[in-house]
Amino acid sequence: MKASFITALALALGACTGTFHFVPSSRTQLGPAGSELDLQRPVPTAALELTQLFSQRGFTLVDQVPTARGGVVLKFKGPRSTVTETRGKHLTFSTQYGSAFYAFLEPRGEGASHVAVVGRATADGYEVCTADPGFELGPCNRDLSTVVTDEQLSGELDGHAEAETVHGVFSELQLQGLAPPTDRTEQAAEQAADRVRCMQRRQEIWDQARRIENPRARANVLRALPTCDS
Repeated sequence: MKASFITALALALGACTGTFHFVPSSRTQLGPAGSELDLQRPVPTAALELTQLFSQRGFTLVDQVPTARGGVVLKFKGPRSTVTETRGKHLTFSTQYGSAFYAFLEPRGEGASHVAVVGRATADGYEVCTADPGFELGPCNRDLSTVVTDEQLSGELDGHAEAETVHGVFSELQLQGLAPPTDRTEQAAEQAADRVRCMQRRQEIWDQARRIENPRARANVLRALPTCDS
């Protein structure tokens, strides 16, 4: 019997009640310094440059929305890989993992612009729910964000693939001389601060789990334990 990812997801959710939590985005992994860039091009030209670079990586432009300040929000989307899994003797399903990217472009004086990119993982076209305050993103699948900590899913939906794509696009823009080099000192400081916050959150979850006597409930809490390895 062959089932879609959504069918398998419904079975998983029916078997136990998961806890909703936000999933990391590319911005979570890279930090603000690694997710934003000043471009030495006006908004229209910068939008075309970004469209070309994302397209070269397999992510096509699916939407564009002008902003009130003369900018534009671009959305890119595309597949990354397809994974087929078997559950039991007769149930198999294939999941197509992919990415959705939101590029927020705003003018910065004459002939220049600023871009901020947020990348989300997708499964069968559905976006995971991420916490990116200040950015208006598209709809996300809350059920998907409930099961994302499952060992079989976390490697595809944890934001690392999207972070690599954003980093690659920015690196190419810098190589072409369209953007100044990233301030590595500032980026390293932000990453260190993020790691401190992650370790604090990790300790909070451990402390919460220690107070729970029921093994199953304790295991559910520990599933949200961050790795803090980025």
